[in-house]
Amino acid sequence: MQRTSYLEIWHDQQQYGNHTEAVVSNAILGKENTFSVGIDYNWVRFQHTNNSPNSNSSFVPLDNPNPGNFIYPPFSTPQFRSYAHHHSEFFEDRFVVNRFVSLVAGARLDSYHIDRRDLRVGGSANRTFNPVNWRGGIVVSPRSNLSLYGQYATATDGVSTLLTLSPEQQLFDLTPGNQVEVGVKRSFMNGHAELTVAGYRVVKRKLLIPNPDNPTIQQQVGQQSSRGVETTFAFMPMPELRIEANASVLHATFDNFTETVSGALVVRDGRTPPNVPQQTFDVWTTWNFRPAWRVQGGLRVIGSRYLQNANTGTTPAYGIVDASIGRRLTESTSLDVRAGNIFDKQYLQCREAIRLRPPEAASARLERSK
Repeated sequence: MQRTSYLEIWHDQQQYGNHTEAVVSNAILGKENTFSVGIDYNWVRFQHTNNSPNSNSSFVPLDNPNPGNFIYPPFSTPQFRSYAHHHSEFFEDRFVVNRFVSLVAGARLDSYHIDRRDLRVGGSANRTFNPVNWRGGIVVSPRSNLSLYGQYATATDGVSTLLTLSPEQQLFDLTPGNQVEVGVKRSFMNGHAELTVAGYRVVKRKLLIPNPDNPTIQQQVGQQSSRGVETTFAFMPMPELRIEANASVLHATFDNFTETVSGALVVRDGRTPPNVPQQTFDVWTTWNFRPAWRVQGGLRVIGSRYLQNANTGTTPAYGIVDASIGRRLTESTSLDVRAGNIFDKQYLQCREAIRLRPPEAASARLERSK
């Protein structure tokens, strides 16, 4: 079997930033109101070093594989350096209509300036993005241990990590999205158990995916969406033990996507994007078995996924077991030893299904200060 891709990659990153937020609580029309406003600032210097292009290859017998050695040259040299200046202004307001109903709204204005400089052949490219996003929601709490919520939110992402955008990728617009979500959260057994159930629909536009004829070239999808249900359950049978489980079922589709395959246009509307599992499940246990000592373990199960935009092949489902043990040394310091995939299984890599935020996070935001 031929082995290729002898690539070596180094990243060097420096970052400085500040987050400032002010919260004001007062009464409006005799109703409780909490208003927060703030600014974020970040400056990042990022340098990428690699040994590409590297055309070295070797042959390894399937019946007696030999790890061998990494093949040089070429040796790694800096490829590009990027600078990112990011500042944002945001606000959020929570208005208590009565003891059962609260309204939440917020908005955020971001400004990203990316400056990329090629360190091998010279040249530079820069781009500024100014996305504006907002959200609004309602929380209804008929009882102290029961909350129902609904929200609408928008979000914007880069077609890739902003710091690593190539000059060609800088020409693409940002990826806008919106999410509608409703859910219910309840605690019971005198606070020893919590259950959250959420249903959602997420729509994202202008996503980049590889061209099937040439994976090194990317193409932009008109629109992709997913809808699903996610459930989170937490159980604390004793103060030292916490068991958490999460399960989700979703259906993701291309809503507007036509690609070129071997010179012909093919419509993929209604197909499922590749590498998106339709079902996921995980369970995680935390046990503080002694003062200052903690052991954790869990199972992650990933459902089957399609391999191509045409949905002609799938991967099998699989599960991974992780564990860790930790000790608190001081009030501000702890030591953890973690083992990932402790049964040393290898699986095809997958990306997460499109999601703006998990339901428990959304519920927590909407219930803040409740």
